[in-house]
Amino acid sequence: MTTALKSIKSLSPLLDRILVQRIKAEAKTAGGLYLPESSVKELNEAKVLAVGPGGLDKEGKRMTPSVAPGDKVLIPQYGGSPVKVGEEEYSFSCIAYRTTILTEHTTSASSATSSLASLILPKITHDKPAKLTYTHNQNYIHYIADAPSDHPSSADPSAGGLTYLVIASSSFGRRIPFGYLVEIKKQFLQRYDSESTDFAEMPPYGAADFNAVLKRLMVGYGTTEGGKQDAISNTQHEIDNVRGIMTENIERVLERGERIDLLVDKTDRLGVGAHDFRVRSRGLKRRMWWKNVKLMALLAVVVVFLVYLFVGFGCGLPGWSKCVGSGK
Repeated sequence: MTTALKSIKSLSPLLDRILVQRIKAEAKTAGGLYLPESSVKELNEAKVLAVGPGGLDKEGKRMTPSVAPGDKVLIPQYGGSPVKVGEEEYSFSCIAYRTTILTEHTTSASSATSSLASLILPKITHDKPAKLTYTHNQNYIHYIADAPSDHPSSADPSAGGLTYLVIASSSFGRRIPFGYLVEIKKQFLQRYDSESTDFAEMPPYGAADFNAVLKRLMVGYGTTEGGKQDAISNTQHEIDNVRGIMTENIERVLERGERIDLLVDKTDRLGVGAHDFRVRSRGLKRRMWWKNVKLMALLAVVVVFLVYLFVGFGCGLPGWSKCVGSGK
């Protein structure tokens, strides 16, 4: 049976009981190579954290324990009572370039949660930035997926294929895990500059020296109040950034709306002006037509008068004697 505690300080061994913490095997070989933590086996070596006052013999005398806090002891593979400190904890975290895991940390080598990453990473796309959560039994799988638009100033677009992932208990919610992811993203990009690092060329576990940072942040953000507050602060900062971007976009839309209203007003004015122009052009057309009619009528009168004069001169104006006499 496994006991869950919020803090290790709340547990005090009785009698001849001792409290130990299993020592994790090194993820680094003697040759300097880093191994995936999911493939590192647990050691049967532990460190003594606390010691009970000692058991009683048949005469009722207290027997002094043979170990003290800080000693290293060997423990059996099976036996004892496992104690889980911090019920709400992270079980696995990694940073990957698309489907290639660059760095990871597992809280327990026997945990099966590390295998979930190989199932989730192929489903993640990097066409646009994403912050999503998958559920698996009692675990939440949170991730932040970068896109090339997140690194517009970077000459190398490979930073747009990074994924920051953590698997945590469902009781942990979403705010603190995403605050943790924001922090590991910031520290990872500080160590591996996106402008000078080609993440596409990095081999699997090519950033394994970042494992210790993941471990430290997982412990800090998962079990300490200060870490949780930092996670909440990071999340709040992200929310403030999103709120600021939304406010700016709304202001742009409103400004664009004002410009549209101005264009509509100008369009209305142009419509009214066009109507007035059509009315005036019709009136001008009528006036020009009447002017042309009058001019043609005057011209016809002048032509008739000239014809009258020419004929009259030939017939002997004013008496028309030549034309009238010849008729008789």
